[in-house]
Amino acid sequence: MQFAGIKDKRIVFEIEDEGKILINTHEVPYEIEETETDDYDVKMRAKLSVFEGILTGTQDPNMAFMMGKLKVDGSTGLAMKLASVLED
Repeated sequence: MQFAGIKDKRIVFEIEDEGKILINTHEVPYEIEETETDDYDVKMRAKLSVFEGILTGTQDPNMAFMMGKLKVDGSTGLAMKLASVLED
């Protein structure tokens, strides 16, 4: 997964009933770790099945957001960039 154009950001994926994953793009290689942090540029929260659908192409991230299956906190512009990355 390439995060081209997404530099110096802290991205949190919160998987309901599972935990949070932080992707830190401040340095290459990016740091990916489990986290409990509330220090992020954007946090995307959904059930595991929704994230799996987005990654496999069976769930459109924009539709998931509009239907309330995917919740975004923080920079919506960054979330939109991430959506296009996750769809590829």
